[in-house]
Amino acid sequence: MKCVVSLVPLAMERDTRTIKIAASFARLGWRSVVAEAQPSRRRDHGPVELLGLTFSRASAAPPADRRPAAGRVSPWRQWLGERAHFLAFVVRYFVVLPLVALWRVPRADLYYLHEYRLFPTVWLLRRLRRPVPFIYDAHDVYPEVWESGQLSPFWRARFVPFLLAMERACAREAAAVVTVGAGVAQAIGRWLSVSPVVLRNCHDDRLRQSPATTLRQQLGLGPEALLVAVIGHRKPGQALEPLAAALAALPAHLHVAFVGSFYEAEVAALAERYGLTGRLHTPGPMASERMVGFVADADASALLYWGHSSNTRYILPNGFFQAVAAGLPLLYPDLPELTGTIGCRKVGWCIDPRDRDSLEKALGELVESDQALRQSLRAEVAALAATLTWEGEEQVLSSLVRNVVKEG
Repeated sequence: MKCVVSLVPLAMERDTRTIKIAASFARLGWRSVVAEAQPSRRRDHGPVELLGLTFSRASAAPPADRRPAAGRVSPWRQWLGERAHFLAFVVRYFVVLPLVALWRVPRADLYYLHEYRLFPTVWLLRRLRRPVPFIYDAHDVYPEVWESGQLSPFWRARFVPFLLAMERACAREAAAVVTVGAGVAQAIGRWLSVSPVVLRNCHDDRLRQSPATTLRQQLGLGPEALLVAVIGHRKPGQALEPLAAALAALPAHLHVAFVGSFYEAEVAALAERYGLTGRLHTPGPMASERMVGFVADADASALLYWGHSSNTRYILPNGFFQAVAAGLPLLYPDLPELTGTIGCRKVGWCIDPRDRDSLEKALGELVESDQALRQSLRAEVAALAATLTWEGEEQVLSSLVRNVVKEG
């Protein structure tokens, strides 16, 4: 049996895309191994073998993955800290992880690299073992992840160009480059001079598991409450405050839950500012395999992204596909990949996430909607869900892998 090793700089359990692709490789008849640079708490992933590239069981991000912002400490501490940070990054990704991989990673017929930080690991494995091909999966337009104004001069002038050079070298050596959507593919093409294959983050219902409780049950809300779920971790390019301002003007039985990480402090501050304690909720993250069942008893899902970079302008987030798989009517922004995927289907309300009036109007219509309208919206979402399956994306992956292995 041929072996594919997927390499991911996060814990596998934190990356839905890695889980789906690794499971697809197993279904396609490969021995599917995932090497993770941060440890997962869950070790059992069915037919997928999981191995760690670290010796710690802690799940926190290592220091080399934390990006310092400008102006938070005294100048001399920042000068010293940034250079120490850079050195820690180089040691971790160019020395420690590659050497651990040589010891732990089995011989492979194909490598599948998620993000570019583990490219030195793949480079070393291919030089000291068989020079088998690898596929590079760029989950984002990484040069546009950072906002220049929030970075120190050292990061702008040294660290970010170093990372871009690292990614360009990775893309040049890869047998193929993959990404999440057509718009993101065009932006990556401009930065890296490649033509990525598009593999969307559609939901894979074959991996679905039942949660212990649903979102509504966890929040202690009865059937009379209207519940809107915002699915996915907090990211740049999401507008939260206009939603809170709109919610404050609407009936008290309307609630919003942010299902993901990194919301707590911001949402708590918004709840206090707008008098929304008990109506804005942060239940925390949920495993991707359980997310669809967890949010299925909500009344709608809101996508709060606006086009502040190519990553959000052309976004097709996991939360969108999970909301559609759960059958939830959508409040969605007028962004080209989203509206193009939805097409002419009446699946909810198109919003401007930065405009309180737009949000208040859409949420108000949700509050006033009757059973017939909600059923009609859910039927349209179900029709959309039938066209957005991971089975279709798996066929794209299968064709790509056959071509790469044949040429390799």
